[in-house]
Amino acid sequence: MKRLSNCLTVLGIWVLASLLAIAYIGSHPYLGLGIAILGGIAFGVAAFLSYEAEQRGDKD
Repeated sequence: MKRLSNCLTVLGIWVLASLLAIAYIGSHPYLGLGIAILGGIAFGVAAFLSYEAEQRGDKD
């Protein structure tokens, strides 16, 4: 259940970052979309690293 919570948190943060990127760069939507995608990639990496740390903790 904790993993589901972590995934939903990361997804929520990505949605928020996407909406903020589009809102702040309204005159350049493709630039806003690029920022949103880069934000999604960054949050994906963060989620993977937290998952990896969780898996390492279970083995110890």
